[in-house]
Amino acid sequence: MLQSTAHPIDISVFARNSATAYSGGRYASLMLAMALAHGGHRVRYVTNKKPVFHEDLKSFPALAKVQLCLTHDFGAGLPDTPCDVAIIVPGLDKEPSFYHGILRHAQERGARVALLNFEDPHWFNALSPSPRDPALWEGWALAAKHANLVLSISEEGRKHARRFYTDCPPHTLFDYVYPPINHPAADAAGETRPEKRIVMLTRFWRGGHKGGGDVAELICDAIRGYTLVLVAGRGKIPRRLLAELRRRGRDHSVGIEVKYRLSDAEKFRELRRAALLVFPSRFEGFGYPPVEAQYCGVPCIAFDLPVLREHSGDGIRYVPPGDWAALRRSLGEVLRKRRHPPAPTEHIRKLASVDHAAHRLNTIMAGVMQTPPLSGYTYKAPPRAGFFQKVIHSLRKS
Repeated sequence: MLQSTAHPIDISVFARNSATAYSGGRYASLMLAMALAHGGHRVRYVTNKKPVFHEDLKSFPALAKVQLCLTHDFGAGLPDTPCDVAIIVPGLDKEPSFYHGILRHAQERGARVALLNFEDPHWFNALSPSPRDPALWEGWALAAKHANLVLSISEEGRKHARRFYTDCPPHTLFDYVYPPINHPAADAAGETRPEKRIVMLTRFWRGGHKGGGDVAELICDAIRGYTLVLVAGRGKIPRRLLAELRRRGRDHSVGIEVKYRLSDAEKFRELRRAALLVFPSRFEGFGYPPVEAQYCGVPCIAFDLPVLREHSGDGIRYVPPGDWAALRRSLGEVLRKRRHPPAPTEHIRKLASVDHAAHRLNTIMAGVMQTPPLSGYTYKAPPRAGFFQKVIHSLRKS
């Protein structure tokens, strides 16, 4: 068990959330807030909505130590409490007020600023088949410009962050921490012999890089008699794609199940039942599902991404990115070797644990506290639009 830090500090984690939709980045942010509390710090999670996955993490005692603070606008409604470090959890949008409000709050509190970095546009667009407008990352660059710490969720991410965030103060630290998985939920799911089920975790909203749109490519004679289980975090599967999956499923005697918004308990029960996890993502900042599969002793096939090799090494099977024919061949080879699930390796147990993340974060935060708090930040709010300007803007958008 981790020993609490001898120098606890006040940390506020600022993240926008949806009350109904799951987001991997938001999930990682609450996991890291909990790891900070597990390490002995006083942690507040400041958000506009209670995360839909909050209840999933209640098996961690540290969650009760994370104070949930609700705000409407990340401006005037921020908590009037001490803050040594303000951690900004960014999103892909062009709305600067979220970042400005937190930076202003950090300066008022004499706090240091940390940006939780998931990716950057150069890295993402170099790998994803669905490139995105770099302007979606402008808020991230704004936060980094005033940051004491740019904290990535992988060493690969830190490497790219150093290249992208070039307008930082000279004292800015670049580091990384792996977010833990919900190992209590995985343990509670128990062990079982694998069934003839293949799981794929994906999404269909802003998910061109996740492989969901090409999932019909998986259906072939190699998985005849199996059920393909699609676990979708965000967005409904398009009707045309679902019809194509069912048609191909009938042709190859493959069952199709689609499951939306599973709790962690339900997700890990599905994983424990599976003979295989398929993870055809073309870009990841970390990549939760392969780590979760290894923890559960489930074989995994994934497109070959440097970030997956970083944390999983030879623990999963790789095929060239975008090569669905190679993926189908690997499906047959892995399924022919069905066996009882092996125990997770010590490496995966350590990497997946909240203890590991807390220990690393304690070291990182000690370094951040040696840097100067934010000062000299100024922001002039844009003039408020009048009634008629708002009407004209609304009409133009429609």
